[in-house]
Amino acid sequence: MRKNALRFLVDLSKDAQKREAFQRNPGAVLESAGISDEEAKAVLGGGDSNAIRQYLGSEAPEEEEAPVLVLVLS
Repeated sequence: MRKNALRFLVDLSKDAQKREAFQRNPGAVLESAGISDEEAKAVLGGGDSNAIRQYLGSEAPEEEEAPVLVLVLS
């Protein structure tokens, strides 16, 4: 399950079209990626990178390896 969230975040950081779609309709993009409600809350829970790393546990990349992604939803 955590690998799915990690894969989603990495894909989102690399794919501009996916980011644009996510900004327009986050729920649809999360659903199409197979992200569970638990994963969605962890991934989107306030954008706190430490909380995301804690959720991902040992699967989280080291800080200097992690892609930087900032999402602003309005």
